[in-house]
Amino acid sequence: MTAKSDFMAAEEIKAILNGRDKPEQERIVRWVNESLGLVAPANRPVASNPSAPIPAAPHDPSTTASVGVGRPVDIKSFIAEKKPKSDVQFAAVAAYFYSYNANQAERKESITAKDLQEAGRQARGVGFKKPIATLSNGLKLGYFN
Repeated sequence: MTAKSDFMAAEEIKAILNGRDKPEQERIVRWVNESLGLVAPANRPVASNPSAPIPAAPHDPSTTASVGVGRPVDIKSFIAEKKPKSDVQFAAVAAYFYSYNANQAERKESITAKDLQEAGRQARGVGFKKPIATLSNGLKLGYFN
């Protein structure tokens, strides 16, 4: 039996929570976070302008190992490890990489169309036709805050 990708697991959780009231969703997610010993993310507003940089999820640096400890340092290796199945998933993985795994000097709080284009070139050798559309779709699908 092969392990499900991070995105497939997230989609299953999303499907389970879909249709429930927001307070109930928040309570369930809080219980899961607590039961797994995870730090709950802080609330951040959703960006309303798709051309603005997409903010990455909040991060507590004390809960993440340093880049050199069992983690790929370059984006190409990181993307290959995560195996995104769509352009939107690729964008989410790239945003995560830039937020948490990139070298300290390259880290970003948000990802722009230019950043996504560069990530595409570095990781798969080709950029995006419309990177802003990919980011906008990711925002609509709930991959970004």
